[in-house]
Amino acid sequence: MPRPKKYPDELVARGVRLALESGLPIAHVAADLGMHPETLRKRVRQAEADNGLRPDLPTSAEREEIRKLRAENFELRSATEILKSASVVCPRGARSGWAVGAPGASGLLAARRRCRGQIGCRRWP
Repeated sequence: MPRPKKYPDELVARGVRLALESGLPIAHVAADLGMHPETLRKRVRQAEADNGLRPDLPTSAEREEIRKLRAENFELRSATEILKSASVVCPRGARSGWAVGAPGASGLLAARRRCRGQIGCRRWP
């Protein structure tokens, strides 16, 4: 469960709008609203990036895309590790008959069935 937000979204949005429109220092606006200045500074920078005022920072949409790509990358790396470990169990020719979704056998059990008795495969108890 994520931790609750310290400041309501409306208050932060109001602080961002005031900081951008008034030209006052962010620390002054944050003190007036009772917020921590660093919280407001981060939100102001993100609003500037979303509005195109800060081309050096990624927008919220770009940040979301990066987050999704990192998650996908993690899943693909995990799948690669699983396949590498499976190739250690059944090296060389034993892998040639390994089909995903083979009827009646899946995963490690399928590797055991295909590897049994072939040269280069580990002996299964």
